[in-house]
Amino acid sequence: MAPKQLPGLWSADEITADAVARYFSGSTVVQVEREGYQEPMRIPKAGQAVVEKAVRLAVESGTLWLLSGPASILGELIPAGVLNAAAKLCPAPDPIAPAEILPANLPGAWQDGVASALAVATALSVKAGKTLPWKTVRDVITAALQARFLVLDQGSGAWPCDFPAAQFVKLRVPTGPPAGGSGRGRAGPEVPALKVLVASAELEPSEIQELGDVIPDLLKLKAKANAPFRFHVRIEMGDGKTLPSPEAAKEANKILKKVKDALQLGGAE
Repeated sequence: MAPKQLPGLWSADEITADAVARYFSGSTVVQVEREGYQEPMRIPKAGQAVVEKAVRLAVESGTLWLLSGPASILGELIPAGVLNAAAKLCPAPDPIAPAEILPANLPGAWQDGVASALAVATALSVKAGKTLPWKTVRDVITAALQARFLVLDQGSGAWPCDFPAAQFVKLRVPTGPPAGGSGRGRAGPEVPALKVLVASAELEPSEIQELGDVIPDLLKLKAKANAPFRFHVRIEMGDGKTLPSPEAAKEANKILKKVKDALQLGGAE
């Protein structure tokens, strides 16, 4: 599925999912280079389900980048309804250098010295002329934090995160002197980069139960390695298109309150 792998599939830098389906319709004939001559070859027919599965795997593995309406998907599952005939497939975008998201290079993302991860994603997409996939944005923010070009601002949400939580991640340029400096002339308190390892994934209910089963093992490791574990839980209710009814949200909050009073869905009275 990647560019330049199948003869005649990629006629431009981006193709539609429909073009891929037509390529495997059984009627496509391409010219294949042999030793000094070209030989026609018919592309074998593949069913629509097979083609769609191949496209999904290519996008999920990061081989291809999918654009469909406002959706921009790379290295993650394609939501239902996003993969349609008009969806565009492109090579994965080039990695972005960490310095490209600093205020001097991306002023549209910054306000009063602070930028949210969502603002960085929006500004980079405007600059690129396309909605960039979250993976590309996440990678450059992670690289900028690791390089100490940026730090998390006070009160920032946890990093890394998924796209819905990007608005809560606040970034800023370090304001303190380099390591070993005198500490004079600081424009504000330095927020140290968190030296923690993070595991983040969307879990099915059954997998949450399995996580509960391994908690005792993690606690044993905590005692053995003197390395504490902290758990941050994010619960989403809804399909992302229509808000659940207030009645359903209230009922969900009653259930969640049995776990912890503060574990409540926002926007539900």
